[in-house]
Amino acid sequence: MPYVSLSRMVVAAWLLAGTAAVLAGCGEQGSGGSGNGGSGGGGGTSQPPGTSAPHLPAPPAQARQVYFDPSDLRTPEFGVLLTDPAQVTKFVSWLNTKPRPGMASPRLIAALTAAPPTGDQALLVVSRLVGCDSVGKVELRQQGANFSLAALDVEHHEECLRPNVLVAAFSVPKDALPANPTIDGAAPDTDWQE
Repeated sequence: MPYVSLSRMVVAAWLLAGTAAVLAGCGEQGSGGSGNGGSGGGGGTSQPPGTSAPHLPAPPAQARQVYFDPSDLRTPEFGVLLTDPAQVTKFVSWLNTKPRPGMASPRLIAALTAAPPTGDQALLVVSRLVGCDSVGKVELRQQGANFSLAALDVEHHEECLRPNVLVAAFSVPKDALPANPTIDGAAPDTDWQE
């Protein structure tokens, strides 16, 4: 009889451990803490599709997404603001030759050259590491002078075969840009200007 009691205790302990693990996982998904929405200062969230969290800054007026790649493997992390076609040309040249020679994403290069800033538009381009998360979409957010990405429809993966880098580009009206804009709390990168 003690053998039956011991086996029942083992089964009960196993069920309790499994239930605790499931409940702990559910608590993390809805917490809104740093476990949701990628890394960096982007203010990401894993809200249901079509919704936005009330604590996030508002999208900038008339900003339009012109490029999004949720799993770029080649592009280094950066945040740049390009205000004229000559800057796009210089930035594309830098992407092709400096950070990782010959490794620039052909899709990113094509998107940047196909949608250069016009007289009244600027391009804001952000690349950031999101680890093993899969990001369904991003929105550009603005709070004061700071621009950031909100990662939405985030899927967390237990196994990680390779880290994901998301890259997004937005066309933003120049007259909507603040005097000293920042991207994720820092001045736009200027390495590409050297």
